[in-house]
Amino acid sequence: IGRRWSHCYTRYTAAGNGHSWVRGRLLVWLLTGDSLVMDSCYMFGDHTAFAAVPNYKTILGKAPRETGWMLRALSALCAVTADPEYKKAAQTLADLAVRECAYDKGAWPRIIRRLDTVFGNKTPGNNNFQVAVMIKGLCDFYRMYPDPKLKKAIVSAARWLAKGFNPGWPEWILTAV
Repeated sequence: IGRRWSHCYTRYTAAGNGHSWVRGRLLVWLLTGDSLVMDSCYMFGDHTAFAAVPNYKTILGKAPRETGWMLRALSALCAVTADPEYKKAAQTLADLAVRECAYDKGAWPRIIRRLDTVFGNKTPGNNNFQVAVMIKGLCDFYRMYPDPKLKKAIVSAARWLAKGFNPGWPEWILTAV
């Protein structure tokens, strides 16, 4: 097959995700028309849509950026390819984010190990940049498929994020909810 590789979906043993970047490759394809670049985008999209997303059952207890990165990537693939399978997978992640958003707290709380190690009180919280990645993923999807439930989650999480800003600090810290 030349420089390409393939793997049967029924043979996957695991599909996790974290940093999921495809936007740059899509831009290269849009600018150059290089079919190998687009093939890699499709392989990535198929891996995410058919192997990672079906195994992704919860955001809670995890870093919300995992969901946010996948949602950003799938939204970009939707925008360029209009593939209904990518939209379906992105919608699954968006629905999960909406369902698990702690609206009274504004984000997706989890036990932060470093805080728990110091204080030992299992205080829920989150990391600002990780919540920001989730917000960006939701915004990317919302721009194409507006939904009041998505907007509510975005606004709630953004308000939580804004509360953590302290102009006297050089950076935002890990934040307890």
